[in-house]
Amino acid sequence: MKKIILFIVVFAFSLNSSAQEKVNWVSFDKAIELNKKDPKPFLVDIYTDWCGWCKKMDRDTYANPIIA
Repeated sequence: MKKIILFIVVFAFSLNSSAQEKVNWVSFDKAIELNKKDPKPFLVDIYTDWCGWCKKMDRDTYANPIIA
């Protein structure tokens, strides 16, 4: 019974959350400045134009609304 209640609560919160459409990329200096106002973890992404895995991450991962 507890598992069912937990599932319902988690499901209700997931319906209520809203995701961004895309990742809001900012410079490293801007991220540090924003982090001082609202501290939370942030991702540093390093990429090159010739890297196939970097392009795959942009196309599949960062374009996913759940991830963004």
